[in-house]
Parts: sequence; C-alpha cells; structure tokens
Amino acid sequence: MLLILVNLAGVAFLLANEVDKNPPQKAKVDLGTISGKSFLIIQAAMPELKKQNLKPDKYQISVSEEDGSYYVLFLDPLRPVDTRKIMPDGRIQATQYFGSSGRFPEFDVEIDKASMKVIRLAFER
Repeated sequence: MLLILVNLAGVAFLLANEVDKNPPQKAKVDLGTISGKSFLIIQAAMPELKKQNLKPDKYQISVSEEDGSYYVLFLDPLRPVDTRKIMPDGRIQATQYFGSSGRFPEFDVEIDKASMKVIRLAFER
C-alpha cells in the first residue's frame, strides 16, 4: 500500500513539473495586412528611408496611386486622422491635418509606375 502511495506521489510530482515546463502561450495579435502590390511599392521607397537613417517601425505607412505615379507616405502613427462627415444639410465637412507632427520627420516618396524608380522625396513641414 505504501509503495502505491509513493508511486502516485511521484506521478503527481512529475505531472506538476511538466505543467511548469509548458507555460501558457500568448495570444496571437494581428498587426494588419497589405497587398503584394503595396509591399512592392513600399519596398521601392525603402532606400529613401534608409538614406535618411530612419526606421520604418516608427511610421504609419500609406500607399496611393495617381496617374503615372505611386505615393508612399511615412507618417507619425499618432497624427490625427483626416475626417469627413456629412452635415444635416447634405454638405460635407472635412477636417484635414497638414504638416509634420514634429515628433520625427514625416515625408512622402513618389515612384514612377513604369520603372518603379523614385522620382521625388518631399518632407512635410
């Protein structure tokens, strides 16, 4: 009888130690998605960021296109978001924020669609 109790105590000890070796896993956090096209456009703009010795993880990055160019904007993630709302009379009221936040340099890079080469770099003031 004593042998069975010792064995059960040993099994309980081993199971308790096994649980400690496997701490609970942290929940997966979704950081967002981008299209492959946006990825390639951002990749074409990255040398300009590196030339300025700036780090991409500090920025909110936005990609747009117009006519023959793509535009990659490197903005302060804490910058207020532009807003638009429809007033009761049907007018659209827009709040837009211009210029740099001042926390670190904000800028945009223009890229030629055909060649994927940088055409222009402009810093926000």
